[in-house]
Amino acid sequence: MIRINRIVAENSEEELFYVYDEVGKLLLDGADKLVFEEWSEFVGVELPKEFVLHRIGEIQITVFESDREIEIEEYMDANKLFKNVKPILTYVTNSERNPNMRVLGFVKVGEHKTTMYKPAKESQYFDHPRKYMNKEAYDKLPQIYLFM
Repeated sequence: MIRINRIVAENSEEELFYVYDEVGKLLLDGADKLVFEEWSEFVGVELPKEFVLHRIGEIQITVFESDREIEIEEYMDANKLFKNVKPILTYVTNSERNPNMRVLGFVKVGEHKTTMYKPAKESQYFDHPRKYMNKEAYDKLPQIYLFM
């Protein structure tokens, strides 16, 4: 299960989306509507029709809960992943010096579960993707801002 919070300020046309997994880990951080829509389509998340609405002064928070399960796994060798995974450019927490490092990740969307694959720190893929792929392939990677 994931929780999606949509935040809108009164008299503003901006919407921000925050997505959390079942244990409260932040998966998508302050995305605008377009980024959220691209992200949710890519990982197989549909915005549920049912929601809970909270108002705090001029701020409106709409909370949605989805049955979609998002699981994050590590990989050592990209060649050993399933054939039906899609490559993405995503972020992992690396260190205090470089907290959000871009890496090559993969996504597998199933009927009820989406599995995100991130490189293990010990793997050769725990590095910027441009070190092992050409610029053309790198530029074609969808950028999915999932913090893993």
